[in-house]
Amino acid sequence: MRTYLEAKGYELKTSSGQDVARTCPFCEDTNWHFYIDPEKMVYFCHKCNVKGNEITLRKHFNDLSNVSITSFRKAIGFKEPKKPADDKAIKYHEALLKNLPALDYLKKRGIEMDTIKHFKLGYMKDDREWISIPYFEDGQLVNFKFRSLEGKEFKKLKDAKSTLFNQDCIKEHEGIIITEGELDAIMCWQSGLKNVVSIPNGCSNFDAEWIDLLQDKEKIYLWYDNDDKGRKASDEVAQRLGVDRCYFIRPEGLKDANEYFYVNKTLDLTMATQKKIDNLILFFDSVYQIFEHEKNISSDIRMPWDNVNRLVRNIDPGDLIALSAVPKTGKTTFALNIATYNAKRGYPVLFYCLEMRPERLAKKVIQSEGKISSENFNRDAALTVAQRHIWLPLFFAYDYKNITHELVFQTIRATVRRYGIKLLVFDNLHYLVRSLTHTTQEVGLISRSFKLLAEELQIPIILIAQPRKVQEGTVMSMNDLKDSSSIGADSDQVIILWRKRTQSTINGLEQVSSYDPKTLVRVDASRYAPGGDTVLHFEGKYSLFAEVSQ
Repeated sequence: MRTYLEAKGYELKTSSGQDVARTCPFCEDTNWHFYIDPEKMVYFCHKCNVKGNEITLRKHFNDLSNVSITSFRKAIGFKEPKKPADDKAIKYHEALLKNLPALDYLKKRGIEMDTIKHFKLGYMKDDREWISIPYFEDGQLVNFKFRSLEGKEFKKLKDAKSTLFNQDCIKEHEGIIITEGELDAIMCWQSGLKNVVSIPNGCSNFDAEWIDLLQDKEKIYLWYDNDDKGRKASDEVAQRLGVDRCYFIRPEGLKDANEYFYVNKTLDLTMATQKKIDNLILFFDSVYQIFEHEKNISSDIRMPWDNVNRLVRNIDPGDLIALSAVPKTGKTTFALNIATYNAKRGYPVLFYCLEMRPERLAKKVIQSEGKISSENFNRDAALTVAQRHIWLPLFFAYDYKNITHELVFQTIRATVRRYGIKLLVFDNLHYLVRSLTHTTQEVGLISRSFKLLAEELQIPIILIAQPRKVQEGTVMSMNDLKDSSSIGADSDQVIILWRKRTQSTINGLEQVSSYDPKTLVRVDASRYAPGGDTVLHFEGKYSLFAEVSQ
């Protein structure tokens, strides 16, 4: 710990057999109050009373990723596990082969002799009779699990290493099945699923070391007991392993693998399902809610309009495109037209909207694709259009409570990993802002975070942002984006929409303000394209922007 702090630039001395740091890393007191016990590897500050070990110290500095589990254990005085004698497994196994009642017990559970020999299952007797299940790591015996012949009791060797049962198979397979019990894993293996391991300590325990062992596996199948406890535990393990690569095996009406193979000979892994992502709905599914609630260089993502494409040119992976206009100009419709167009071209698109529910977005898509006005919109007409787009890879994400950019980004990352999203539209940035006193700083932080997210996921992001109040009749610029100049600075392109406000007279009496359908589209700033102006026609009744002759 002393070496670690010295590497961080802290001044240390030795006093009464302890290391003492001039400055406490926690309260920053500089009067030599931070003491370290070099034998126990723990620290204590006599000023702020903070205490802990090397793990908590490194966590304070956000350095946990640089330390191995072995180092952690050494830091906290972890004792190496005891290793059982190698001949114990052979001794117990030979005893089992001579014990007919114990063999009959395994036979009734469906375990065949070849399987018994492969796993070196054994028999042990003390005050009770037990089936012994040896655990191996790199071919070496490291522990035993014992299951009573009568009742359902278990025990393990005290102070021996805790590993996954059949752990050595992990090196040989790309996909791994994890069961809740050893006999479940044994039945999987016997039925041809050789890529199976079991947890040793009950469904609620999953060691960090096992996370490391499985870190490079593309698919992980979780076959825990099909009850409330098992489902909850497997859901939690999936979160730690990564929900995008975890699949759940939960045959209806059957508790576990042992029960399953008692009535079935084989298992089709395609029956496994993945965890549903919260706040996500496929376009076609959302159509029905309308009536319930009234590649590597270029992304190949394009605008639906040739004249706009000439201004933006390529839209590349990692690009952040800011889209803004005064309210009621059609920002959401413009972005939704882009999303639908690219989804129709086969590119999965995520439209994350905090202003409008999925069924309202779906209604807009139906209107634009079917040229259906609000007056003519009905169930039959909508479903006729939707049936033509049943496989449209357009996803709507939404959230209306406890909104934070951390939770939003979590949903986005999960969706991109799961469905291979190629374009993200987020509507809008300012809905994520919660600070009343540090709005500018928060907008800047969130804007920068979206740019970093685009780079991380290697997809373009269209980020809708609100403008500040501008003078009537004036076309806004990127400098008019609300609350922070960081939005324009972080963006690779800034697109501005502008429509002239007009007034119409009703019955010669009442004047109503509206907007001219002629829409100026200005690419106000672009890192890699010339930018400039062009014009689209807004067909409001169809929620559609269309190209026009200039």
